[in-house]
Amino acid sequence: RELEEQIFANCEKLKVININVADITIGSECFSNCKNLTDCEIKSSNLTVGKYVFKGTDKKCLIKVTTSKNRASFSKEWKSGSKAKFNILY
Repeated sequence: RELEEQIFANCEKLKVININVADITIGSECFSNCKNLTDCEIKSSNLTVGKYVFKGTDKKCLIKVTTSKNRASFSKEWKSGSKAKFNILY
């Protein structure tokens, strides 16, 4: 499964994200500038995350990621441009 680059970018109605799949790729800037996003939970044993995925998200947002350390790939810039709180569990 794949969420394409910028697919939800600038979506003002998006408040909660709940992804629970075994294998997923999240494209660059997928959730960028979602100003009303408050809660995001991603659970995946095989996860790939692109650049600036949460760019522009507010400090009120909590992003929780649960994944396998050996099968996860995060771009160096995946959190760049975000004020959100990140909680990553391996």
